[in-house]
Amino acid sequence: MTATLTTAADTEPGQLTHENLAEKAELKYSRMPITVAMHDLIRAWSEGLINDDAYIFFALQIERIGKEKPEEFDVTQFVEDWLGYGKSDKPKRLKESKVTAYVQKLQQMGAAHVEIKMQLSLDI
Repeated sequence: MTATLTTAADTEPGQLTHENLAEKAELKYSRMPITVAMHDLIRAWSEGLINDDAYIFFALQIERIGKEKPEEFDVTQFVEDWLGYGKSDKPKRLKESKVTAYVQKLQQMGAAHVEIKMQLSLDI
């Protein structure tokens, strides 16, 4: 038994039809969507409620980086914008290498397109 989402003319969007049944089942959601503010996300990460990957994922969603069109992504600035708080006076900080690795993971999954531009200055 498998259910498939259909867009047939006699089926309303958001309804499921069963391959072997003529009757339709309407999708109903009992839970409300939530809104998470930047402050709430920073607090959850700072207190260890979510891991680095989840924090980066949701921070990218809030920032809407690259949602409209490709845009420059400054990893260092992203890390600075999303500083958390630690147990001392020193802020909790994501590692730039962790953010870069996560973006590469998104690219491998096909969820992001990344073009790397290298700038170099040598003082030799």
